[in-house]
Amino acid sequence: MFYGSVIARFFGVLVVWTLRFLYSLITGKKIKAFIEIWKGPDYDDLADNASYEMKFIIIGVVFIFVTCWLLMKVHL
Repeated sequence: MFYGSVIARFFGVLVVWTLRFLYSLITGKKIKAFIEIWKGPDYDDLADNASYEMKFIIIGVVFIFVTCWLLMKVHL
């Protein structure tokens, strides 16, 4: 795995964990740990595991791009 995909996956899992944390605070459900989301379920099929990881990489890339775009729009 490339370093860029690890960084993007980290931010993707962080975004999903934050949203799940806020949702669980509102609903009162059990809060899932960051590492549980990072490791994910044990899939027998390699394609299912790849799509699970790819979901977080895409979310992370979108988060990084949006954050960079917003920071460029802020005039300091």
